[in-house]
Amino acid sequence: MYLRISLQVTLTYPESDSPRTREVTGDWAAVLERLLYAGDDDALKLLLTFPHVKSVATQMVMNDVKRECIGLCSTKAGSLFSNTSADSLANWSPSAQEQELHTKAPTFLTFLECAGTPTKVASNTKKNPDVIRNGLMAAAGVLLKTRNKNMNSYQTMISLALKQGGAGEKTFRRLHSMSICDSYQVISSKLDEFSIGYDEPLKRWQQEMVADAEKERALLDKLANLKGEIASHDELVRCERELEVHNQCRHPGYQIVGDNVDMRIRVRHMTIGHQDQDIHHFNHLVIKNRVNAHHLPDDKPTCDPASFQPNMILPNAETNASLRSSWIVLIGRIIAKYLPELSWFKDHIPENIPHKHMTEAATRSEVVSMPYILVNHTRKVT
Repeated sequence: MYLRISLQVTLTYPESDSPRTREVTGDWAAVLERLLYAGDDDALKLLLTFPHVKSVATQMVMNDVKRECIGLCSTKAGSLFSNTSADSLANWSPSAQEQELHTKAPTFLTFLECAGTPTKVASNTKKNPDVIRNGLMAAAGVLLKTRNKNMNSYQTMISLALKQGGAGEKTFRRLHSMSICDSYQVISSKLDEFSIGYDEPLKRWQQEMVADAEKERALLDKLANLKGEIASHDELVRCERELEVHNQCRHPGYQIVGDNVDMRIRVRHMTIGHQDQDIHHFNHLVIKNRVNAHHLPDDKPTCDPASFQPNMILPNAETNASLRSSWIVLIGRIIAKYLPELSWFKDHIPENIPHKHMTEAATRSEVVSMPYILVNHTRKVT
């Protein structure tokens, strides 16, 4: 309830000599009084307490949110919420989606922040800014997917995680009905799409290895010709050096690693056509070598057997010192792990035992996953 006041408002137009005067009473008079004596913000707050004004303002905000969501769902927008290509999903992150909403849909983002941000963020240790942002972007992904089926990058990421964890079709069906993930058929098709070109790295490695082998063969032929002819010592040394440099820089090669996948499926009610299954499949992958061993000869041993001596492989003082140094590190790790009072000791133990291939071992292996072979290797394939 406001005091019954009345104000006289005079409007003067530049193109008119006669001003217009009107008496304002009631709620509008209270707003004008607040505008005169308190300021714009207080006047607007009072204005929004009027039910009809609040309804109109709310509808305007909702129309703004609707307009922003329509723009995000447009095919021309190229939203991160709709891009499900392999490259886009590889760089997918809630922070990038939040930045997009901040630029293209600020009102929608404000709506999500007001609805999902806890009142006491500082005192809630489990709700750090990253956790809150992830939840808000998850809500945005579900809402936009509900509006447009193509806004499903969040659902694709969830589906990939479920598929990796071994979720079944029933789980997908239930979560898909709530727009949390894609359907089982959609994610299966997406996985087939992602698998296109899976062996491109392997083909590239093979081409590099073939090219390196041809260059090595040409250098060996050149070296053989120089030795058969009357060639200067400098030419022989230069050719041998070129061959040595080539072997150091050539492709290190790869290894094919595989193992059997054995499963025994027992049926609950056995019939003639419904028997226990003994499945034997095979899974394999290709790993690029991290250590280059092409400098080793292929046609002769590294040591002349005639000059071999037992003391060349028996432990000497240097070998014993190296073993003792390695054992100190390993025993120190065990002590720090199993004796709580000496757990501080782990901060003073080297993380790695030094060896000559530490640089190569520190790099991440390049792996190419090969197709899962469903053929039972225990049976004869015709």
